Amino acid sequence: MKSIALTLATVVVAGAILCLCAYGYIYYWHTTVLESRDTIQLKAVWLHSSDPALRISGLSGHSALAVKKITTEREDSSIVVLVHLDLAKGKRSGSFEYDVPIPDSVNQIRFGKDKALLWKRESRS
Repeated sequence: MKSIALTLATVVVAGAILCLCAYGYIYYWHTTVLESRDTIQLKAVWLHSSDPALRISGLSGHSALAVKKITTEREDSSIVVLVHLDLAKGKRSGSFEYDVPIPDSVNQIRFGKDKALLWKRESRS
């Protein structure tokens, strides 16, 4: 009888730990990357300044998710902008605005894991 109770207690504790780990992963560490097809009013506007830049803005179409952070990755002559979403909490929202500096070595700005083309440098003569 004691071994059944001990086994049951072990299973309950293990289940509780597993649930807490899953909750922590989803709530604190897991993010989703916003794709262009899920973005409302995705815009890319050239900023007229001394340093070339492109302002990217939009709104996530995922109502339960908010922008956690925005990162960029360099791939050859492209910059890929990644908008990371997380569960909406606090004062965060699904809207974003991000300025991407464009060095001379960059010919394209892309968006999301699907790498949708947002901007392409006109061919140099």
